[in-house]
Amino acid sequence: MSSAIDFAVRTAAGGTTYGHVAAPGESSFIQSGLGDKLSLNISPQSVIGYTREGNDLVIELVDGRTITVADWFDAPAETPNRLFLSTDGMVTEVALADAGNGQLVPSFALAVGGEKWSPLDDLRFGDGDPVVTLAGTGEDDPAGMGIFAPALLGLGGAGAAGAALIGGGLLLGGGGGGGGGSNPTRSIDGTGTTTTITTNTAQPAIEVTGTGIPGESVVVTIGTRSETVTVQPDGTWTAGFSGATLPLDGNHTVTATFGTGGTATTLTGGAYIIDMTPPTATVTEGTQSTGDIENLAEYANGVTLRGTSEAGATVSVTLGVPGTPGAITRDAVMNADGSWSVTFTPQEIAGGERTQTVTIIATDRLGNVGTPLTEVIELDTIAPPLSLNAVTGDDLVNRAESLSQVLITGTATANTTVTLQIQGMATPVTLQVNDQGQWSHAIAANTLTDGTYSYTVRTADAAGNPTERTGSFRVDTQMSVAIDGGFAFDGVVNLAESRGALTLTGTAPADSTRVEVQWLGQTYPATLNGNGTWSLQFPAGLATASQMSEIRVTAWDAAENSNFATLPVRIDLETALSVEQYPVGSDQVLSGSEQRSGFTLDGEGEAGARVYLNLNGRDLGPVTVADNGIWSYTFTATDLQGLSHGQQATITAYAVDAAGNRSTPDVTRSFTLDTQVGDFTFAAPDLQLGATPDSPRDATVLNATERSAGLPVQGTVEPGATVTLRVVETGWTTTIPASQTQGGTWTFTLPAAALPQGAAQTATISATATDAQGNTTAQPMERTIAIDTVVADFNAADIRLGTGTDNVLNAREHAVGLPVEGRAEAGSSISVTMNGHTERTTANAQGIWSVTFTPDQIPTGERTGIPVSVTATDTAGNVSETITRSFDLDTVAPTTPSVLRTEDFAGGYSAITTTNTNDAYSFHRVDATGAATRVIADESLTNRGEDRFDFRSDVPDGSYLVINTRDTAGNEANTLFIKNTATGVAVDLTREGLAGFDLSAIDLTRAPDARLTITAQQLESLTGPDQQLIVKGEATDQVTLHNVTHQEHNVRDAVTGQVYDIYTLGDSGARILLEDDVSRTVIV
Repeated sequence: MSSAIDFAVRTAAGGTTYGHVAAPGESSFIQSGLGDKLSLNISPQSVIGYTREGNDLVIELVDGRTITVADWFDAPAETPNRLFLSTDGMVTEVALADAGNGQLVPSFALAVGGEKWSPLDDLRFGDGDPVVTLAGTGEDDPAGMGIFAPALLGLGGAGAAGAALIGGGLLLGGGGGGGGGSNPTRSIDGTGTTTTITTNTAQPAIEVTGTGIPGESVVVTIGTRSETVTVQPDGTWTAGFSGATLPLDGNHTVTATFGTGGTATTLTGGAYIIDMTPPTATVTEGTQSTGDIENLAEYANGVTLRGTSEAGATVSVTLGVPGTPGAITRDAVMNADGSWSVTFTPQEIAGGERTQTVTIIATDRLGNVGTPLTEVIELDTIAPPLSLNAVTGDDLVNRAESLSQVLITGTATANTTVTLQIQGMATPVTLQVNDQGQWSHAIAANTLTDGTYSYTVRTADAAGNPTERTGSFRVDTQMSVAIDGGFAFDGVVNLAESRGALTLTGTAPADSTRVEVQWLGQTYPATLNGNGTWSLQFPAGLATASQMSEIRVTAWDAAENSNFATLPVRIDLETALSVEQYPVGSDQVLSGSEQRSGFTLDGEGEAGARVYLNLNGRDLGPVTVADNGIWSYTFTATDLQGLSHGQQATITAYAVDAAGNRSTPDVTRSFTLDTQVGDFTFAAPDLQLGATPDSPRDATVLNATERSAGLPVQGTVEPGATVTLRVVETGWTTTIPASQTQGGTWTFTLPAAALPQGAAQTATISATATDAQGNTTAQPMERTIAIDTVVADFNAADIRLGTGTDNVLNAREHAVGLPVEGRAEAGSSISVTMNGHTERTTANAQGIWSVTFTPDQIPTGERTGIPVSVTATDTAGNVSETITRSFDLDTVAPTTPSVLRTEDFAGGYSAITTTNTNDAYSFHRVDATGAATRVIADESLTNRGEDRFDFRSDVPDGSYLVINTRDTAGNEANTLFIKNTATGVAVDLTREGLAGFDLSAIDLTRAPDARLTITAQQLESLTGPDQQLIVKGEATDQVTLHNVTHQEHNVRDAVTGQVYDIYTLGDSGARILLEDDVSRTVIV
């Protein structure tokens, strides 16, 4: 049974409609409009013919069905309708040419969209061809043609052409499959095709097929995903990708690799555009989530939302819920970076105090639709209420009312604030509205003067909607009096006017009873004219000196209410003078050429007056003011020759009239000479290049690293000048062009080649500037810098290690550390590294330095060639090469001697015999009291090859013998030898004479049944830095150990092969090495 065919129509306005046709019992009719794009979910192989019937397009399918597209050919030529066929994510455009008799000849072109999205995506179908799919079920159809064969029979003309297309695309596709006897070939299907997979794909999966040699492996790769399959016996292979194996988002080309190693072959298949990530949309402006409230002013221009989404996506914004009645949807204006905006007009979104739900949906280029985002628009477009009450009930404040507080009141929204601005008030006041919506402001009593006061009250709600009201009131509490203008014509009494009578007039209320005038210390009664005016004539000669004066007029009414008015009057009995404002031009600068040519100074004054001039202390003139009141004076080059560049020149002028009055004050005019390059400076170079100096000298010296980086120099100069730089020592020079000094500064980095190098070098850098007028600096500016690029006085021969003349560090030397000393440039930082430890110091003023490595930094044992590396960094920051010295190490103490025999006598012994060694021996006797006593012994070699030591003084019973052995490296071992003829001797470790020895061993072998008790504290005081003591003895000897914290048994000494039991006493790590024959008592 035939299945419906899906279709999509995208209108010229950008909207897309979806539907299906040709299902059993349904219409096969599609209505088209002007400029439509129609896409059918079928492939070109499913169509056998296209015909025109009137203005309709008829499409004949291979299964016998037809689809009629009404009014298809009504579209004008400039905006024709376009036909597309789409299956499996691919879109093919069909162009139809009229072959006559209504037959149309098709041609096909693969329609390719953008990387992520294009308008074609609305016309793209991810499903396969329903006609071809149905055809595949025709198992009994001849030659595999299925339902295609009947429809092809008897077709000619366009039908035959359609059949040819079907054969080319379907019946003949595949090329090498089947047939008897042909060799198998390697191939991959889909080459040249592009498939798009998105979240809209019904079943997002990829199947790649091809042919190959049966049994061989094929590695199929798409992006980062690979599948390995085996070619089937029929020579075909299939690889599938879906679910977790589906490639990641991106543009990929499938490859198939046949075989391995040198015989491997890789073929390239089709392309895949994969986007399984829906876009997101966010709001950045215009909603509650962004803190925005739309007020009335904003609402007038529409409600605008802004946000961001994926670049290339589209965003639709709906007022309300999409699809519900009354919802309004707008496509946002998109920017290239994914930001978007949309504006709804006041006609689309109602105002008032309310909220509006908005739904935002993003769709990317490939049609992935993001999760709808719901936001809320908050609107408040209603201005708050505000009213004013009449001040004092009638907006008029009389005298009685002014004696009390005057209130300005009104109403507004309860518990809000209003601001009140009263005319003449410097700043507005903020008033609180009470619970009843009332507000008020009190003006203090006796603070209002007569007049009309306007005031403005403003308030605004939380959304920013403002309301403003304006009121006014008048204050009338006093008398009034006024003085007419025009006294002495211009308010200034000159010399001529002062010699005659002067008349003053004014006004006062008609009920005024008297008016008095005060001027120049005298009081005069004015005449009341009965019509609200008054007048007074001052006597001649009253004004006798130039001054600033005041006329004060006071008026009274019948109730003795009074008021006064004042008039400032300047008495000027002197002549006047004016001088042009800018003698040398508005820039007030005299250039070199202007200095050479001179200039003219003009002004005005009293006709006939003489004008006297002075230039920087030099008197010039006078000149006489012409009848027209104009005067001028020309400053010649001779007048100006005494002025120099940068100097401030001041011209002083005054006039003396014919009567001898001198103008006051003197008039001054100033200008500046500019005959040289201005603002030229050369800053001291930053020798640290902006870095923090390692030392004070480093900040003043250019070291090797800084020289290699180049030295920046800079300064200032007047814009447009050129600057020439020269290094005197190397002769290097360059010029900075005027284009680089327009900002009034200059800068340049001197290359390393321009600067000398070595120790204690200097570089003198000179800078010369030439301005745009050709003025050149008279002398170049110079900066001299110190250069030091090497570390001086640092040599391997001067480095000494504190190992003595034998260059071997023994245990005694190890215990005090390893000194390293040498010479370097004074003040240099020295870094010495040994055994992974680094010590640092600074060379003193004589260049001498030293460090000491502590014993815990130095290895132990026997080693040769231990390196000591030394690096010096001088005060300029130069780093030397590393110098390495080495030393040998031997901190292994000699083996404690084995006493083979003693030469006994009654009450003591006089000699001992030991195994022969290369060690040096010395002996001390330790008695029960007193310090140790040196015992001199004569050494001889016995015929057995043993060492015999004959003491020059006997060692009595009860005395201990300390045997000191020293090897060639200077390492020592002290053995406490206990010899006694008595049995059960208790060893006394507290004897005074033992305090001077670091014991390595206690030998009990010659003290029968000896008893030795030792604590952790005694062990620490008796041993040296290694804190280790060997105890030799027999089974009959008894050793008691206190404070035992750790035990190890049957430990073999790597040097002697002797087996010991090791006991650690206390927390310091001190150890007893006890021969296994000795009896012991262990106390923890």
